[in-house]
Amino acid sequence: QTTPEAPTLAGMTDAMADRGAPIFGAKCSVCHGGWGEAQLSAYPDLNRLTVETHAVFDSIVLHGRLKDSGMASFADILTPADVSAIHAYLLREQRKLWREEQGKP
Repeated sequence: QTTPEAPTLAGMTDAMADRGAPIFGAKCSVCHGGWGEAQLSAYPDLNRLTVETHAVFDSIVLHGRLKDSGMASFADILTPADVSAIHAYLLREQRKLWREEQGKP
């Protein structure tokens, strides 16, 4: 698989990504911890989200947009700020993976 270049979203900062990393580890990595070719998983690799999926990320995580596909809403355990922090972390990680695949520093 190839990794799409991550979009730049307004308001997403490294400080947010730093905050999102442990939240992702605690709440998301059980299902979505397999990243890249070395750790394939039955769940989507969140390092390879499309621009379209990034655009509806909050709707998926907080509002259950993909509940019929098995991704329930996490609004009962995550705040909107938590979801933004997780999203910032995923964007940063996707950018790292994309640069690595492109042979860029």
